[in-house]
Amino acid sequence: MPTATDENGVESEDESLYQNQEISLGVFVDQLIFPPDGMSQNIFGIDSSTILTIDPSEAVKQIKEQVIYNTWLIAKDIAGIGTDLNFTYTLLEGTPAEFDSTITSKALYGSEKEFGDSFSGEIDSLIQEGLGELNLQIPIPGGLNLGKSFESLPFDFGIPLPMVQASIGLPFHTELTIREIPQKVTIPQFGSIKFGGFGGKIGISEFFKKKSKKQSKIQISPKIKYVLEELPSIITPADIDSALAEIRTTNMDLSELDMLNSQFHSGDSMAIYDILTQLEKILTIPKRKKTKPKGWPVDVSIGYYTNNLELDMETAEITSINNLLSLQAGKTFNIPFIAFLGGIGLYGGIGLESSDLNLSYTLANPIAYGCFSGINDIDNYVENDNEDKAYTKESCGDDDKTWDSGVPTDIKLNFPGENKFRTTIGARIRILFVDVYADYNTGTSNAINAGVGITFR
Repeated sequence: MPTATDENGVESEDESLYQNQEISLGVFVDQLIFPPDGMSQNIFGIDSSTILTIDPSEAVKQIKEQVIYNTWLIAKDIAGIGTDLNFTYTLLEGTPAEFDSTITSKALYGSEKEFGDSFSGEIDSLIQEGLGELNLQIPIPGGLNLGKSFESLPFDFGIPLPMVQASIGLPFHTELTIREIPQKVTIPQFGSIKFGGFGGKIGISEFFKKKSKKQSKIQISPKIKYVLEELPSIITPADIDSALAEIRTTNMDLSELDMLNSQFHSGDSMAIYDILTQLEKILTIPKRKKTKPKGWPVDVSIGYYTNNLELDMETAEITSINNLLSLQAGKTFNIPFIAFLGGIGLYGGIGLESSDLNLSYTLANPIAYGCFSGINDIDNYVENDNEDKAYTKESCGDDDKTWDSGVPTDIKLNFPGENKFRTTIGARIRILFVDVYADYNTGTSNAINAGVGITFR
């Protein structure tokens, strides 16, 4: 170790060679923590605290590399260590042949690598020894124990949520829907649930149907009635001309009738019978059954729905907002020979859903210390008391107070959900005014929906 001599002639270590170094670390969390034997704790897990032990190996590696680098920046300019050392002395001093001679001592280390390889073991041991004495551990507080809360429910398959849903049809093939639980539902040993949502859909296939052409309506005027009811032998070409003149106002194709009328004018008396047959066909058009407009074989609609679920538990509050953009297709089969049956429908669809979950709760923070009326007794911790705020470990010595960890800390977390595709398949049947439906949904979580409704249409 280089030394220096003080004013009393006592040698001491040269403190100028000791310099503070700023070390920066870029270490991922999974490189710092020993993997636990079992599953890791989380906010929804059990309510007992666990300990995670720090693994300093990656940190030691980075610290050693920076110590070697920073030290070499200084050592590379020190003669004899990083650069060659020249010794100059005088020979035959005081004689006519006196001259100076220089001897060069080669540097001990020619590069940072040589320097690091020489001191790597010692530096590594010192860093590991220093970090090892810290006994680095991270206390992980207990979770909300939601698993136990769900296990206490009287239902093995989840939580049934009866709700009210109303839909109203609007022009342009549009439907709006509102659904909610009228009031908070309290579940023993669990908490209360509130739910609401709204949305709507529009039938896009309706806009692509080919509308049937309007049939021209013909009023049976006295002139037409005369031709149809009078004896063919009495009808004259002038009577036919008058009847056809009224029919021409409807823009109907009368080319065949005109040809027959021309024959009638030329003296073909039998043409009157063909003319009467054509007139009767034309006059029966308004009585024909209207044809349905042609279009897609199934009904297709797009919709958007949003739901808001509020779960108020004893230890936490959870708010979940879900959005769904869907494309649905369905087909209704009518059974005309069953009067009370309005139809049976099959439907399915695909949707893109997103979610946002907000969690708030109070944590008994195991790394924050305070003065308690009882050990870890959060309820008795007076957070707003100025005297308690000023407590330190030394001043917390009353008989009824104990210095301990577990200071109440309000935690608010947000978990944006990933966009996921959801599929739906279901069926519905209408009996008189009553609609009954059931469907199955798959996605981030699977769900079965069933309901009964009344439809006025």
